[in-house]
Amino acid sequence: MPYYHNPAKPAYQTVSSLFTPLLVLLFSLLSTNFCFAESTVNLKQVMQGESTALSIYYLEDPEKTYNIEQLQSAALLSRFQPLPDGKSGFGISSSGYWLKIIVRNTDDTELLWLLEAVHLQWDHVKLYINGEKKFYAGDHIPFTQRAFASESNVFEITTPAKAEQQLLIHLSYDQPGLAETKIRLWTVKEYSQYYANRYFIIGAMFGLGIILFFYNLFIGYSTRLGAFFWYSAYLISALFALLTNTGFGYRYLWSTSNWFSDFSPVLFIALVMIMATQFTRSFLHTATDSVTIDRLLQLIFVIAGLSIFFSLLGYRHYAVILAHLSMLTSIFFPVIGWIIYLKGKSYARFYILGWGIWSLGMTLALLQDIDMIPITLYSDLSTGLCFSIEAALLSFALADRFNQLTKEKEKIELIHIEHLEKDQQLLEQLVTVRTKELEQARDHAELLARTDPLTNMLNRRAFFECGSIEVERSLRYKSPLALIMIDLDHFKSINDNYGHAAGDNTLLSVANTLKSIIRNVDIIGRIGGEEFAVIVPHADLELATELAQRLRLGIEDTEIIIDDMSINITACFGVTSINVKNESLDEALKRADEALYMAKDNGRNRVEQVI
Repeated sequence: MPYYHNPAKPAYQTVSSLFTPLLVLLFSLLSTNFCFAESTVNLKQVMQGESTALSIYYLEDPEKTYNIEQLQSAALLSRFQPLPDGKSGFGISSSGYWLKIIVRNTDDTELLWLLEAVHLQWDHVKLYINGEKKFYAGDHIPFTQRAFASESNVFEITTPAKAEQQLLIHLSYDQPGLAETKIRLWTVKEYSQYYANRYFIIGAMFGLGIILFFYNLFIGYSTRLGAFFWYSAYLISALFALLTNTGFGYRYLWSTSNWFSDFSPVLFIALVMIMATQFTRSFLHTATDSVTIDRLLQLIFVIAGLSIFFSLLGYRHYAVILAHLSMLTSIFFPVIGWIIYLKGKSYARFYILGWGIWSLGMTLALLQDIDMIPITLYSDLSTGLCFSIEAALLSFALADRFNQLTKEKEKIELIHIEHLEKDQQLLEQLVTVRTKELEQARDHAELLARTDPLTNMLNRRAFFECGSIEVERSLRYKSPLALIMIDLDHFKSINDNYGHAAGDNTLLSVANTLKSIIRNVDIIGRIGGEEFAVIVPHADLELATELAQRLRLGIEDTEIIIDDMSINITACFGVTSINVKNESLDEALKRADEALYMAKDNGRNRVEQVI
């Protein structure tokens, strides 16, 4: 083997020749800390909403000025970076966002698959494949112009066998909105099955919500309880919010109105919270049971209302913040219910359960947004499902409250009946109290003006005043009321034969007899020369007729002494019941007068009645 001799090299050259490769290697290792090794998504034959968060690179475009040609430059492509901690949310923003995904089909056949931009409320969604614009989506184009008929922003993509594609997705708002960049990958069959199940569940939620809406609206109309009306308003607002958040509102109702597509998320979130706070105030009676809680609910009401106001004025950024802030406060509603429950209000228990379920739904949605739990059909619809359960539980709460009110009403009615059935002594005590209250309300002059000076009975004016009050009381308490008219027989002959003093003595004796027979609660008055009238509370026609017969016998048995002579007198009676709903005291008096004349025509000294 030949031998070759190399001349000796200086020592410093030997060290340099060894050290240079080491420097190159070290520089290469360090440079990897500042460069991102782009991750590629390998497409599969079966994809069920695969998350791509760790494989997405994004570029924020604050001024929304970048175009696809600029993004092909190395300078801009190098500025793409991974999602922060793999999280897809950027809060409320007015920026545009470019997402870059590189996908690879490793199979030997081409693959038809679907890319879904999950957040429904983006105004504009554009997809570029290998630098070429392919599809438009977003809620600022009519639904019929979408390339793929779905409430979500879905794009149908074909990737050739053994091929790699660069996907650029542009997401933007015309006004600030919630910047959520979550992307999912599907195969067609799995997507169809997923959304078929999704439509079924959403349809069931809408059906339940509509049933509960009409049920509570009907109960509210029947009972006139404000809580039912506020709850019905809350339900219909929540259903429209569900229409907005599921995309059905955009698809079927307002896809041609860009303004309402932007306004609806704020509007319906705010309306949900406005109605929820008013329902809570009405149902839990916070104005009387907890002033602090009531003021807190009023504050939430104002925040939600301001979000609508700011949105209408064009301050969408603040409107979205306030709307979501008011929604987040709903997690405190179970605490509010618990505080009221601890005050002895047992009807708050279903309220606590209902809003507790709602808070669970909010928590699950938040955990899904930050990728703490995987996306499934049920986690995707957790808010709607929890709303449905909450709606049912709050309906139970209202029904429970209504049952308690019914029991309280029955208890009050039972107490009222027991009072009516108490002995005469208690009745006299109640009458004494009422009489005392009336006496305190009248001065002496009014007393004289209302009293017949001869018989010390009510005069005609006072009789009608008291009678009208009794009619109103009977109508209020739904108790029967009757009227008796009395006319002395042949009274004129006493005046003619014995003089007016004898007539006055006769009237006084008859008046004393009448007052000794009637009850203390009955109202008697002298309404004419020899005419008297009696209003009989809590008496139907039969009881009033029995009383009239006793009065007739009492007058017949009354002995009147005139100039050492004893004479007797009789009277005719007309009895009727007062229809307090449909007639006045004057009208009832006319009918009693008809019965009175029937008694005169049928021989006097008798009782006749008219229904």
